[in-house]
Amino acid sequence: MILPALLSSIKQHEGFVSYAYEDGGGYWTIGYGTLIDKRGGGITQDEAIYLLSNRLNAMIENLDTDLPWWRFLDDARQNVLAEMAYQMGVNGLLEFKNMLIHLKARQYPEAAQAGLDSEWAKVQSPARAKELMQIMSTGKLPQ
Repeated sequence: MILPALLSSIKQHEGFVSYAYEDGGGYWTIGYGTLIDKRGGGITQDEAIYLLSNRLNAMIENLDTDLPWWRFLDDARQNVLAEMAYQMGVNGLLEFKNMLIHLKARQYPEAAQAGLDSEWAKVQSPARAKELMQIMSTGKLPQ
């Protein structure tokens, strides 16, 4: 078997689709014909971690571009911003203007309160927001 030739042939025959779609048999599929349907497919935890890592790396590059000062924050607060950006996208994070203004000024309790005053914290993800804004305020990751 010649792996590069095999990969090339499968890519050509399957075609690439970046979103989930139903294949000819009615099974949910993604990428180059990767079955993700619960009737016989799915991804491994290692594959999920690989996808997560790739998405995090791309998102971190976007944060570096859009919020270059974020790298001067401690690790705990960087993690909070990265997790928020992962959940709602970098553009969604950028909507937290008051929180980001306070954070850039190192006004951490005020930044946390601004985060808690959002629809994200009140409606969409209250438990997650409470946990992340506690980290934002204290700079301490959970043990």
